[in-house]
Amino acid sequence: MNASRRDLVLASAGLLAATVLPRATAAAEPQAAAVDAGLAYFRKRNAEQKPLVAALTKALSGSDRAAAEAAYVASRAPYEEIEVLAANFEEIDKDIDSRAYAHDLGDTDPGFKGFHKIEALLFGEGDLAAALPLARGLEASVAALDKALNERERFSAKDSFKGMIALANEIGAKKISGEEETWSDRSLLIFRYNLAGIESQYRPFAVSVAAKKPALAQEVDKSFAAAKAVVDALYGGEPGGAAYSRVGARERRGIVKSSVAVRDGLIAASEELGAA
Repeated sequence: MNASRRDLVLASAGLLAATVLPRATAAAEPQAAAVDAGLAYFRKRNAEQKPLVAALTKALSGSDRAAAEAAYVASRAPYEEIEVLAANFEEIDKDIDSRAYAHDLGDTDPGFKGFHKIEALLFGEGDLAAALPLARGLEASVAALDKALNERERFSAKDSFKGMIALANEIGAKKISGEEETWSDRSLLIFRYNLAGIESQYRPFAVSVAAKKPALAQEVDKSFAAAKAVVDALYGGEPGGAAYSRVGARERRGIVKSSVAVRDGLIAASEELGAA
């Protein structure tokens, strides 16, 4: 997710902070252990992402479009979890996951690269040769993400909650349109792993929320379970999930309502922990 898009989503929800406060050191920061646990999970997911992106590069170097498309779908899940903290490594996120509208010249802008440029060339045009150098660049960006995820001073509890809230909001406010995977039609995959990533970062904070306000902790847990159930009911058995274009309006409204419930629970939890 690129920074301007995240800021727009936060602003539309009234969530964008008016000022940027000095970052506390990890040792002094409240809930530092929870932040560390979340980062450890994302480091693991990025390690798992590397061979998947390498497999995509290998597939694009051949001539089998179906195999390349399958490799693309298989490579998408890890970053859609890690995206929760994208605002903490904006330039890397832009290289991995930005979309055409984030660039002045749109689809033809030289700065437009990463997953979604590959997606457009592969699913929209079947041009494996044009997508190949972009996949190699994506491998380099994923390697750079390793370094960013290990720079502990980039992250805080407030950042974690801000990212969780923004992404939960974006599912229902924007991604629901289907723009997330315009060419591959696999937006259900994005929803599933966005929710998994959000929950992975919330879980280390959940014990503290339960200690302060057990009823709130239960409500947040219920909201995650409900949101996952809505997406899982639509997902089906296809790799990457069913085609999003087959999801009806009523079902899309269910995704909106459930993701908004997750967002609202996270807002309340962040306030309870003083991480708003």
